[in-house]
Amino acid sequence: MVLSLVGSLDFESSAMVTQEVKDLIGEGVLNVGLDLSGIGFLSSSGVAALVRVKRLLEDRGGRLVLFGPSDEVRMVFQLTRVVEYFEIHPDEARAVDALSSPPGE
Repeated sequence: MVLSLVGSLDFESSAMVTQEVKDLIGEGVLNVGLDLSGIGFLSSSGVAALVRVKRLLEDRGGRLVLFGPSDEVRMVFQLTRVVEYFEIHPDEARAVDALSSPPGE
C-alpha cells in the first residue's frame, strides 16, 4: 500500500498520518510505502510520527519504506540522525519493489 503525503508533516498533521496507518493495520495492511515527494516541510514532530509508524508496522511483522523525499526533507533526516533508521528509496517503483522483497535484499 502506498500513501502519498502532501504539504507539511508537522505537529498538526502527524497525528493524522499515524491514524491513517493504524487504520490500514486494522484492515490487515502491514507493508506501507510513504510518498514524501509532496512534503515541503518536515518538523521534529513529523519525524517522530514516522518513527512511530515504523514501529507500529514492525511490531506486527510489517514494514515501512519511504520514497521521494526532497533535498530539504532528506536534510532533516540527516540532522535528526534518523536517515539510517529508515529505508528510503528515490522513487515509487523502487519502494514498491522493496516492499515485495524480504528486508535486506
